[in-house]
Amino acid sequence: MKIKKSELKELIKEEVSKAVNEMAIDEMAFSLDDVEAAEAEVGSADTAAAAVKNGERFFNLLRNFQIVVNNAGGETVVDANAAAQLPRHHYSPYSKHLGIVYKVLENLSKKMFNPSTSNHRWPPQKWNLYDVGQIVRQRSLMPGQKSARGSSINHLKNALAYLDDIIEFAKETSEIPAVGFEEPYLSAENAETLAQLAARARTELKL
Repeated sequence: MKIKKSELKELIKEEVSKAVNEMAIDEMAFSLDDVEAAEAEVGSADTAAAAVKNGERFFNLLRNFQIVVNNAGGETVVDANAAAQLPRHHYSPYSKHLGIVYKVLENLSKKMFNPSTSNHRWPPQKWNLYDVGQIVRQRSLMPGQKSARGSSINHLKNALAYLDDIIEFAKETSEIPAVGFEEPYLSAENAETLAQLAARARTELKL
């Protein structure tokens, strides 16, 4: 069968076009392994970003909790010996169970937000508390002990409110690793324990 010159040109053009398209597909094609690898990479980045976001949130919750405990009465809130040194007519904000919570969170903060262990640059977080002398001097500047008592109670309520927020944080993030760690900042079991301690502290303080 004789092929016309024009038909031959068209046939060659089609074959060349087909070959070029196949080459382009080969160059652009990706496998299921490529997709899974990309998913893993994106997932890892998402997890890391979530960890940093959670870390910042937890850091701020701890900072605010520490500040209001300090303002409520400093070491007299968490240390029975310090509370015993308050003058008799002064309100004592001491709570054994709030003291336990404070120490637990202080130790956790020093572990989780230590740049040498978390490989993340966190600003320094202070856990020092006013001593008895400082608390007595602060209260002497208030209109009276009734006012000092009211101020202390309000700060205690705020401390327990921040503790409630920390408990909720633990429940929400118990499956997400902390920055620099394989475990979360707080587990679901931690949340339950903190809730029990918070309830006992409220009973102690009659709040």
